[in-house]
Amino acid sequence: MPIIREAKPEEACAVAEFMTKFEAETAHVKVDARHAGEIYESMIRRGAGCMFILLSDGGDMIGGLGCIKAPDLHYDRIIAVETYWYVMPEYRGVGMLLMEHFEKWAKANGCDAVAFVHLSDSMPEILEKVYEKRGYTLIEKHFLKEI
Repeated sequence: MPIIREAKPEEACAVAEFMTKFEAETAHVKVDARHAGEIYESMIRRGAGCMFILLSDGGDMIGGLGCIKAPDLHYDRIIAVETYWYVMPEYRGVGMLLMEHFEKWAKANGCDAVAFVHLSDSMPEILEKVYEKRGYTLIEKHFLKEI
């Protein structure tokens, strides 16, 4: 049975390097592993974020989920927001363990709500059904323009 653990700050760059695998799934995400690792390391040290590592029975990294934890900008509550969620294709069903772990972590860390995002070109129909089945509500679509 796969296990999940929190990445230590000094592991953030290695986990970010694993995140680069996500680039093959979408045209919208490029990962600068050094930059991402530094940002996540800082967030982990400050308690403002976390990286969860999904490990195979043999101890290999097969997935991960990152998040930030912060005050909601518009309402008096603490919210945890997923920043990436990637599982190697051959382990996709097991990836639900990451979602469950994230929700439990958020509750244990004083969050009043959790949020997930999904990319328009990376299994949007499947993920939308997953989120709705778990009780999530679609609240916005996100647009980006390079300038």
